Amino acid sequence: MKVEEKKEGFKAFEVHKSRKNILKFLLTILKSLNPDSYPKLIKRSTKETYSYLIMLVLTCLIISSLTLTPKLIGLPKELENSFSKVELLRLNPEIKTRESVNFGLGIVLNTNAKNISEENLLITSNRVFKKPLICMLSRELCAFSKNNVKEFSYEEFFNLKERSSELIRVITLLAWLVAPVILILLFIFYTLKYILITAIVALIAYLITKWVKKEYEFKKLLKLSIYSSTIMVLVDVLGKQYYPAISFITLIPFLIYIAFFTIGIIIISGEYNS
Repeated sequence: MKVEEKKEGFKAFEVHKSRKNILKFLLTILKSLNPDSYPKLIKRSTKETYSYLIMLVLTCLIISSLTLTPKLIGLPKELENSFSKVELLRLNPEIKTRESVNFGLGIVLNTNAKNISEENLLITSNRVFKKPLICMLSRELCAFSKNNVKEFSYEEFFNLKERSSELIRVITLLAWLVAPVILILLFIFYTLKYILITAIVALIAYLITKWVKKEYEFKKLLKLSIYSSTIMVLVDVLGKQYYPAISFITLIPFLIYIAFFTIGIIIISGEYNS
């Protein structure tokens, strides 16, 4: 009985801790938008500061991806409307291979082959053999549709207009599969981007303040640079899809960040002068 009570108490503690961390994170965002809070924020550890930046980028990307979800849901209809405007879309390829070429996912080009075996999509000299799309994703699930191999002539297979419905399904599936990969790549890109920007800005500020004979700790300038970059991250990641990609406009989030950072230096300078 006591063991169960301890487990329940531990779970309740973990839930309470996670809620507390989320609340602290949200409050930090609000505080980072108020330069008066910078003197207290820069007293936090460097590890905590970088953790905040990483969480901020991740949160913004997740929110941004949620706004794009309706576009993915509406993609089939959009593609269908696009294909309806096309009268003819047919490819006429000439293919010849000396040996089998495997492109991965069971997509094979072999003009010497006569029939499909282990391949998911086999293109021969004059025929195309195709298994269901699920076979590219899972060999186990493909076992349930072994006898469901379709055979096409070149003219049939490469007539994209006639096979538009199947093409739309493939494009939609690929879009859903690629979306998480793009999200991960964007997370890495934005995280490295803001780490680099904040470090360079802090270093420049450190060198300038040293030149004018005002000593500031580089660590504090670095933390100030990260917290003041909150406005840039929010506008850049969340708002990028809402403003045009014009060079001057894309610089606005960075200029706002520099303004917040400069105000922060002026505010914390009072601590050094006092």
